[in-house]
Amino acid sequence: WRDHAAKYIASIHPDIVIVGSSPTYSFSEADWTDGSKKLLSVLSPAAGHIYVVRGTPALAFDGPDCLLAQADLPKMFSRGDRCHSPSVSPQNDLVYRSLQHAASAFDNVSLVDMNDALCPDGQCHAELNGHVVFRDSQHVTASFVASLSDAFAKRLGALESAGQPSAGSPGSAAVQH
Repeated sequence: WRDHAAKYIASIHPDIVIVGSSPTYSFSEADWTDGSKKLLSVLSPAAGHIYVVRGTPALAFDGPDCLLAQADLPKMFSRGDRCHSPSVSPQNDLVYRSLQHAASAFDNVSLVDMNDALCPDGQCHAELNGHVVFRDSQHVTASFVASLSDAFAKRLGALESAGQPSAGSPGSAAVQH
């Protein structure tokens, strides 16, 4: 499926391709780097610019279940602050390093890291700024993603102003945020 999708995307020569990543697979760092390079080698010649989005951290629990358990308690016993966990993940860091290595081989590939917006101050919360963040332990809700659309657009713009090309422009260097 992935090979077919990559070939199709390359065949339509898009200005911009946004690729997600997921650190949940336990491949070695070399396997992650090689697999990412393989995908990017198909997409890069045909795309104006490719943005690879770092995989999101995961909660150590099911977010909505935690929020529901807190909501069922009387207010005086409710501890909504229990619905958070550290964002640190050695596997997520390994995958991100692999993506950095893979992206560095291509002039039109940039990495986008939104994890500081998803999990401010190194903590992932089940609820943040009035939004339920996670729909389980690892998938982000559509409403929370929508709340980050301006921040995401600004990060893409920052990549362009830091020497990254706008869609369709030749030449760039991998930038990390």
